Amino acid sequence: MNLIKANVGPGLLAIPNAFRNAGLLVGTLGILILGSCCIHCMHILIRCSNRLEAKTGTRDYDYAKLVEYAYMYGPKPLVKYTRLARQIVNIFLILTQYGFCCVYFIFMASSIQQLVIGHADPEPQVFLKFLSAVLPVVVLFTYFRTLNHLGVIATFANIALMLGTCIVFVNLFQEMPGIRVRPLSVSITRFPLFFGTVMFTFEAIAVVLPIKADMRSPQDYGGYTGVLSLGMVIVTIMYTAMGFYGYLKFGDQAQGSITLNLPTTRLYSSVQVMFIISIFVTYLLQFYVPFQFIWPYFKKTFRLEERVSRRTQLALELLLRTLLVFITFSLAAFIPKLDLFIPVVGAVASSSLALIFPAILEIVVFWDAPMSK
Repeated sequence: MNLIKANVGPGLLAIPNAFRNAGLLVGTLGILILGSCCIHCMHILIRCSNRLEAKTGTRDYDYAKLVEYAYMYGPKPLVKYTRLARQIVNIFLILTQYGFCCVYFIFMASSIQQLVIGHADPEPQVFLKFLSAVLPVVVLFTYFRTLNHLGVIATFANIALMLGTCIVFVNLFQEMPGIRVRPLSVSITRFPLFFGTVMFTFEAIAVVLPIKADMRSPQDYGGYTGVLSLGMVIVTIMYTAMGFYGYLKFGDQAQGSITLNLPTTRLYSSVQVMFIISIFVTYLLQFYVPFQFIWPYFKKTFRLEERVSRRTQLALELLLRTLLVFITFSLAAFIPKLDLFIPVVGAVASSSLALIFPAILEIVVFWDAPMSK
């Protein structure tokens, strides 16, 4: 369930828009192929962690720690790059997580905008007002310094997300046109947008190893019939169904979030509220992860514990939280289009973590094992 929740977010609602840049047939095959590649790379991380556990005796890896130990115990010429490799992965993790936060900012502002004025694409100045209205609320809640305070809210957000998704599917299955009204493929020049959006949606690569570490029976996690495969197959089927039926229903009118295509009735307005709450909580969770890297780095670099009091440290921490939220706000204001921002984040950051780094890791970890060409 944690694996599914880590993947299912605004990316699920953006998949119909992704199909607009691929077509029904190419979109369906493309998401299944890319999904298979992502699942394969997740299994690579698991195999690498298992091998390093046996070699080093160290357990409970996260992504950056796995990279660090892979280089530390890899080929001798690479040992000197251990720290650099870990820093690069941490940078990409931070870019990915805060990229998600930018998307969540746009999603919340667009949804509130549609609830208030009935549509989500007026003048940029109007959108900026709704974006600015969300800003102080987000800043206030990011002042929570531990995730314990979000427990009850997160539980309600998960229920809202599941219920809202079910209602969206009910709408998609009503008055559905025939398959022949939608193209099976479109110009290949639009495929990069499809690729970027799909890579954004498979956003759980960073939690694959932490979930394994917390399992009572980690041996049940990997393998073709393990927990990882089961959870990711369910996620891939959800993505494929949402993309196929969403694009079939709305065609080229499919927006950056399928919720923006729903009628403005009380039922579907309540769906908007459900997703706003869910994505708001997800923003706080995604914000928390990279901040755990950034704040200790600042404290160590500027030797804050030696130079200033605890009260001043707390004030500086809150100031840094505010600054980071404002950066995500500024980027969201700069690119206020979900259908453009999602592919950017997916193509630049998510694809590196989900496809490129696992392949490099496999070579580094298994360098002394028999390998095929």
